[in-house]
Amino acid sequence: MEGIDHNFLLFKDFDPVFDYYSPVIIGNNDFINGNKDVTKALVNAIKKGYEDAAKNPDEAAEILLKAAPELDKELVKKSQAYLSTQYIADAKSWGEIDPARWNAFYKWLNDNKLVENELPENAGLSTEFLS
Repeated sequence: MEGIDHNFLLFKDFDPVFDYYSPVIIGNNDFINGNKDVTKALVNAIKKGYEDAAKNPDEAAEILLKAAPELDKELVKKSQAYLSTQYIADAKSWGEIDPARWNAFYKWLNDNKLVENELPENAGLSTEFLS
């Protein structure tokens, strides 16, 4: 917006292992196991929000600006115009996860000893609550 020359670099352009998922939604296992209906409702409400924002970026920006009027309107609108193309960029629907992509990042973390306890394949990976 400021007309400043810059280079935008995606980590995944340097190494596909850095094509990790964001955002990642994490829940407490005890809560999830004891409240499956609530968990499913929450996950699907989040999914609907992302899908609506992807289809209607200007409306999504207006909703955010109404909740946080201190934000820069032009920045929010331009940001949402870009982000709306990324929410479901490489999947058939929001929330779809490729286990190979997920596990490649875990393998990199394990191989480089960046986690205290080794992460097993598919740890934390679930789309069980998506409708």
